[in-house]
Amino acid sequence: MRALPNRLLATTPYAALAAVTLACLPSTGSDVDYPEQYHGDVPIRVINVSSHPICSVHIAPSTTTVWGLSWIRSEIGSGMMKVLHVRAGKYNVKLGACSDDRALTQQPSLDLRAPREIVLHDGAPPSTPPPRGFTRMSFRTWRSMMGPPP
Repeated sequence: MRALPNRLLATTPYAALAAVTLACLPSTGSDVDYPEQYHGDVPIRVINVSSHPICSVHIAPSTTTVWGLSWIRSEIGSGMMKVLHVRAGKYNVKLGACSDDRALTQQPSLDLRAPREIVLHDGAPPSTPPPRGFTRMSFRTWRSMMGPPP
């Protein structure tokens, strides 16, 4: 069987149908750019005091079930911190492990309308207070508790 020239394939109804079909397939959400769409002026300090490195931080509008792209490009090791800036609002937040795709913690509908400090720990949150103007939100890792996340 001989291959058809590209210009002929592009003009056939099958090529048009294939293009429309691909455009209508649902997105998995991994390519949604929330870091770009929801970047803003509210500082969010993500602090890792757990024994697990954080390799992904997903901050998605609380009205969606799609996580989108991670807000970080490099890991947040134990004892480290990254500052992100979001548009004021309510968000679902998921901090992801480096060793697999499982969440270290996943929190729904967090109020991120003012400066926040999101602290991930294994059971002992920091005893020092957050900086002036910040409110601390401390979350224990799923891996330090009994069983996997829901």
